[in-house]
Amino acid sequence: MSEKVGDAFVELDLKDRAYNTKMGTANKKLAGFGKTLGKVAAVAAAAVGTKMLIDGLQKTVDVSSDAEETFSKFNVVFSEVRDSAEETARSLQKNFGLSSVSAKELLSNTGDLLSGFGFTQEKALDLSKQVNELSVDLASFKNVQGGATAASAAITKALLGERESLKSMGIAILEADVKTKMLQQAQQ
Repeated sequence: MSEKVGDAFVELDLKDRAYNTKMGTANKKLAGFGKTLGKVAAVAAAAVGTKMLIDGLQKTVDVSSDAEETFSKFNVVFSEVRDSAEETARSLQKNFGLSSVSAKELLSNTGDLLSGFGFTQEKALDLSKQVNELSVDLASFKNVQGGATAASAAITKALLGERESLKSMGIAILEADVKTKMLQQAQQ
């Protein structure tokens, strides 16, 4: 029996050594995998960082391009009244908390539509100023989805006969009211 116990211990010792050898090999492979994974993670992080940088630069270029387009449109729409238009844009910017780009975009979008309907640039600028001052206030008071830009588009369209978009801001203008007002103005 002691022989069997001795053989069992020898066999157990051999299995223990084989186990330790396999575990050592597994640990080395795991350490190598960890190093490889670290390198892959570093490359992935660099790629993600580069992608974020490229996306950020592209967004900057897009914003800059949009601003340049807005300034160009503003200058074309109000070419004959440039000084007054610049003053009006600064007033919107200062008094209503708009950026220079936003103020000029709102004014030129409205002015462009009005000019297309035969308004002089001076009258288009004056009405654009009124429309957009109202738009900023309305967007703030009514929490308009899309802000002053959406409110401005809706009011401008209403001036040109399309009053449906005003309903989204809780404003309803009936055809009978329009006709009554036009009759009153005609009599004056």
